[in-house]
Amino acid sequence: MSDSLQATLVFDWFRNLDGDRGILRRNINWVFHYFSGSRTFSNELTELTSLLDGASEIMHASGLADTHHSWARVYEDLDDWPRLKQFFLDGCGKNDVLVGFELSPAQRSLISSVGKTYLDIRTHPVRFLPDYMLAANTNSTEIHDRLVKLTPERSYIDQYVGFVKARAARRYTKRMNTDHGIVFFSQIAVDSSRIRGGEIIDDFFVISELVKILDKYKPKNFYVKHHPHEKIKQNTMEMLRELNAKEINTNTYDLLSCDGLLCAALSSSVCHEAQYFKTRPHIFLEPIENFSPIGTTSKVGDYMMLPSNIYSADLWRFLLEGGETPRSEFPRFETPYRSASGLSWG
Repeated sequence: MSDSLQATLVFDWFRNLDGDRGILRRNINWVFHYFSGSRTFSNELTELTSLLDGASEIMHASGLADTHHSWARVYEDLDDWPRLKQFFLDGCGKNDVLVGFELSPAQRSLISSVGKTYLDIRTHPVRFLPDYMLAANTNSTEIHDRLVKLTPERSYIDQYVGFVKARAARRYTKRMNTDHGIVFFSQIAVDSSRIRGGEIIDDFFVISELVKILDKYKPKNFYVKHHPHEKIKQNTMEMLRELNAKEINTNTYDLLSCDGLLCAALSSSVCHEAQYFKTRPHIFLEPIENFSPIGTTSKVGDYMMLPSNIYSADLWRFLLEGGETPRSEFPRFETPYRSASGLSWG
C-alpha cells in the first residue's frame, strides 16, 4: 500500500438484536485487526467503536426503537430516514474508497449515490474447503475486473468436492435410507438473509413453503438439520414434526454427497454449495446478494471469492490501485489422502 492510506472501513451500524450490538462489535474488532497489517484503512478502532456506540442514539432520534425489527425497516431503503443517511455518510469520512463488512443494500446504494466507490466484504457461502473464505463485491468496474483476476479456477473447487465425496463414500454410505428424500436446512432466526420488504421473514413462511414442496415431491423421508449456531425454535420444531420431519445430525457435506438428495432452505448458503455437488437445491427466498458460481462469468455487483492471503498489503494495493496481478493463495489439505479417506492408524 502506498504511504497515503486510501480507504475507510465502514459497517452496518444499525444492525442489532433487541438493542444488543455484541455481534457487530465483535465483527468490528476482528475485521479491523485482521486487515491491520495491510495498512489499508485510515480510520482507527476508536473511531469505529464511537460510531457503533452512537448508532442507538440516532435510531431513537429518528423515531425508531433500537431493535432488530427497526434494523429490518432500514436495511433495504434509507430514503425515509434522513438522519440515518447522514449518520452513515458522516462515518464514511473523506476518502473516495470505502471498504465495508456486510453492508446493507441501502448503504451500498447510498455510497454509490454520492459518487464514492465501495468494496463490500462478507463470508463466502462455499464452506467445504480447508479454510473458510471471504468474498467481495464492488460498484467499480475497475475493481470488479481486478477481483475477477484473483478468483480461483473451477477445477480448484471441483477438486475439493471430490475429496468431500470420497470421505463421505467411506464413512456415510449406509447411514441414511436409500430413498433420501428431502433435507431441510434451518437458518438463524434473526439474520439479514431473512429481511425482505422491511420485515424479517418468520418460520410460518418457511413452514408454508415446506408444505408446498412436500406436496409436490411426496418424499418417503423428510429430514431437518439444525443450523450449527442456533437450534430450531421449539414451536417451529413441533410444526415440522407434524409434517413427519426427522431430525438429522449428519455432516452437511456428507448429505450433499448423496445422489438424489433434494436440499431445501429459506436462503441458506447450503443451496449455493449444492450446485457444486450436483445436488438438487430448492430455495424459498432468493438471496439479495448474488454470489457468482466459481468458474462462471460475473457482473459488477456480484460477490466473488477472495484469496486466503487477502490480508496482505500486496493484494490490497492491487485491488485499490491496480498494477501487476499479485499471487492468489488458496488453502490446500496438508494431508489429502488422510482427509479424503478418513483412515486412521495408530
